[in-house]
Amino acid sequence: MKKNNNKNSSITLNTSLQAWKKIEEIKELIDEQHKHNNYHLTIRELSLKFFMSKSLITKTFRLRYHTSVHQYIIQQKMEYAKILLLNNREQSITKIAEKLGYSLSSNFTRDFKKHTGNLPLQFSKRAFLSNTSDY
Repeated sequence: MKKNNNKNSSITLNTSLQAWKKIEEIKELIDEQHKHNNYHLTIRELSLKFFMSKSLITKTFRLRYHTSVHQYIIQQKMEYAKILLLNNREQSITKIAEKLGYSLSSNFTRDFKKHTGNLPLQFSKRAFLSNTSDY
């Protein structure tokens, strides 16, 4: 019969709890960056800042929030993109993409369509038409 080693179990549990807390701090940092429209965080930077491996961040974040860090950041970007498209109709898609940290507007367009089901210009036009049809 194998003897249960409580010392190893408590070390693992303590490490898991620490990782869980750090993941919550990482999400808070991402949310804080979102408030300041800063979307340039990378998993590597998070790894260095929080002294966690990239794989531990990735696995624990997915377990906690049921999405990847990368997808969570993209989701935050797309929510802000909707606001920019609705409030700045004269601003180009390229400028909006740059504000969100995209070096290529085609990557922004792809992510936006994947997230919303619409191309950015379609989204903007539909929102405009639905607002003008109320009058």
